[in-house]
Amino acid sequence: MTKRNIAIFISGEGYGHLVRQRALISELLKYKKRIKITVFTSKNINILKKKFKKKISYIKIKRTLETSKSIDGKLNIKKTKKNFALWYKNKNNWIKSNLNIMKNFDLIVSDFMPEVFELANKTGKIAFGMAHFTWDWFYKTLYGKDKVYFELIKTIKMSKKIYFPPFTNKEIVKNLKSKVVNINFILSEFEDKKKHGEVLKCLIMDNGNRTMTKLIENTLIYLKNLKNISFILRTDFLSKKSKKIISSSNNMTGIRGLKETHQNIIYADFIIARGGFNTISECLILKKPSLLFNESGNPEIKENLKIMQRKKYCGIIKHSNFGKKIKRRIDIFLSKEFSKIKKNLLKKKYASNGAAQAARSIISYI
Repeated sequence: MTKRNIAIFISGEGYGHLVRQRALISELLKYKKRIKITVFTSKNINILKKKFKKKISYIKIKRTLETSKSIDGKLNIKKTKKNFALWYKNKNNWIKSNLNIMKNFDLIVSDFMPEVFELANKTGKIAFGMAHFTWDWFYKTLYGKDKVYFELIKTIKMSKKIYFPPFTNKEIVKNLKSKVVNINFILSEFEDKKKHGEVLKCLIMDNGNRTMTKLIENTLIYLKNLKNISFILRTDFLSKKSKKIISSSNNMTGIRGLKETHQNIIYADFIIARGGFNTISECLILKKPSLLFNESGNPEIKENLKIMQRKKYCGIIKHSNFGKKIKRRIDIFLSKEFSKIKKNLLKKKYASNGAAQAARSIISYI
């Protein structure tokens, strides 16, 4: 049997796209006798290589569409609009530069690079998308409808199908109609090997774009005073001074890397993190109460938190709650919110087999 070649394009925007596609690749490899996989992405190839080694191939590409953040963790709306304008300007040249290589592939997956759908269309290939939100919706929410918006929606509608997990904005689903395939949540791989102690554990997570780095660094000195809680923090992006504070503390533990950070969700009693969709998915599936941070100006995060608050699945932490005010916010959360949130999470069981559902669907087209 001749193997079919699948190209998977992963956006370099944050870690959520990578986590989703890592799960999808794991499921697709169950059909390895029928397919070969090549990943195209601008960063984090080392994370994929550590997981899959030589089971798949890797090609590094230039970043295309991305957002920009200010130093205080807010979405830089003006600079992000310029990034979209550059995408619009460079899209056709990007497609032309990749036409020849696509001749070697039978099927394409994009998470979530809109230009890939037009590339597939021009080469006569089938292309599938996987996303929690789409860039046309993101752009329209911030900037309205203009030539960039219409180009985004045009290219996205060139997809064959797009796989959406729960909590996707209803407007997105309505606009794409027959393109939509609903799947369950997608979860990272977890191994529960550690013993769970009596002291409360709090995992403080920064996101792939380092939205919370400065806030975390300004808060570390005050976390040392919360002796009844053990804090787990990723140190990769922190300064030497911050790392020293953590290493000299009796109630803080530093960890490194994306995998170890997400692995520690299962050991934590509660989470403090940006309200990204991957983090939300893991908190829901693993029943972890959370204090979620709103990335100011970002419509995706705003939508995520609106849903989580409506269902009473989380608490909210603001810019003003960090620093010396962190103790008060955590105390209020633990005394007045934690138990109610935990109870609400335990009531609802969400399935986490979304990657397997998408893989079966994709394979059916081969």
